[in-house]
Amino acid sequence: MWPRFVAKPHNARLGLATNGINPFGAQSFTWFTWLVMFQIYNLPPWLVTKKFWVILALIIPCKESMKMHNINVYMAPLIEKLQVLWKGVTAYDVARAEGQRHFTLRIILMWMIHDFLAYGLVVGHVHQGYKACPICGPDLTA
Repeated sequence: MWPRFVAKPHNARLGLATNGINPFGAQSFTWFTWLVMFQIYNLPPWLVTKKFWVILALIIPCKESMKMHNINVYMAPLIEKLQVLWKGVTAYDVARAEGQRHFTLRIILMWMIHDFLAYGLVVGHVHQGYKACPICGPDLTA
């Protein structure tokens, strides 16, 4: 779809993953933490999920259950930065020859990986209760 993007090997392809955890285990159900991470898909498949190559983009702490309007506040600056990176930023490569070290780096967000709860929160679909199917949506007939 974007042949100019694919033609340059230094352009990065990212995946966004979110996960809600309880940092205090079963002792506390009043505190939740959401991790937002990037995975770099320019790497070989066996390195994509290794902890050295996963980029922690956000840590969202919350004393109550995460809601759609809460996660949007935290994700908005991240989405703005991704839009800037899609347009391109000037980067510096020390491995290149002198005079050819500056280049335009572009980044694309290829896909997002979530569990069902995080999927509903990030995408903005109903994920609990009646009509919780994101594929059927409000057209669900019971």
